[in-house]
Amino acid sequence: MKFLLIFLSFSICQACLDNDVEINGRCFRFIEDYVSWTNASERCWSQDLYFASVRSNYEARMIGEAALQKFSVDPNYFWIGLRNTSIGFEWDDYAPLDYFNWAPNFPDSFPYVASSTYNYKWVTTPGEEVLPYVCEYFEATTVAYPQTTITKKSGGCLENDLILGNRCYYFNRDQLLRSEAEKICENQGKTLAIFDTLSQIAHISSYAQSQFGTTYTSFWIGLLRSSSTSPFYWQDGTSAVVTNWSPGYPYGGQLYVGQDIANTKWRTFNLDDVLFSVCSGVL
Repeated sequence: MKFLLIFLSFSICQACLDNDVEINGRCFRFIEDYVSWTNASERCWSQDLYFASVRSNYEARMIGEAALQKFSVDPNYFWIGLRNTSIGFEWDDYAPLDYFNWAPNFPDSFPYVASSTYNYKWVTTPGEEVLPYVCEYFEATTVAYPQTTITKKSGGCLENDLILGNRCYYFNRDQLLRSEAEKICENQGKTLAIFDTLSQIAHISSYAQSQFGTTYTSFWIGLLRSSSTSPFYWQDGTSAVVTNWSPGYPYGGQLYVGQDIANTKWRTFNLDDVLFSVCSGVL
């Protein structure tokens, strides 16, 4: 009988790992390597972490105080995951930008944002500046995973699939037409990827970087619509409760959806576009 290994998360009192700091249910990692903002972002993502976002005065103060304790020398400033883009300031983890903490006379024309260890205020700096930085992750997605063995294959789930909640995910490294990607999933008893939460969406894009070996493309997911005026729905027929559109999308009459690896956002594509794909089954 075929055995399926399933990884189930469990809660522990101290969910943050090593010397990381828990603030408001998120874990912050303080990294004392002096690098550019872009390199800091890449290093966070390469560890399956997010570049830190700050969402309140309380978080700004707590992160600033922790930085003074964690860094061996007071750097005066450290990178956070905020930068100015073509559509304005955005967090690198795409958290809602509903809190600002600018120092007087900021922001100026420079695009990248650092936080002060003195008054916790934000300043904008040029790209060539090098500073230490802070990454973050959610407690629920970064705790230990004990193995459990069951003796029944369910919902198309396979031994090496990634388990998130009650779903399993398979990463297809071949770039295919949408119809071809759907058939690969169907052959495993799955559909193209379905998501229940924004946390699943972010985790899948983060994992896809290592599986596909790139951040500069998208992958098919199981979201579609039957016409340009119809609502989007998942391939299993359920309504799309969670939304995660990139600015400017859905576009025109395009019916099929892919997810960007780099920023986790959704874009619409044509049926003849060729992408990587992710399948999902139900445990």
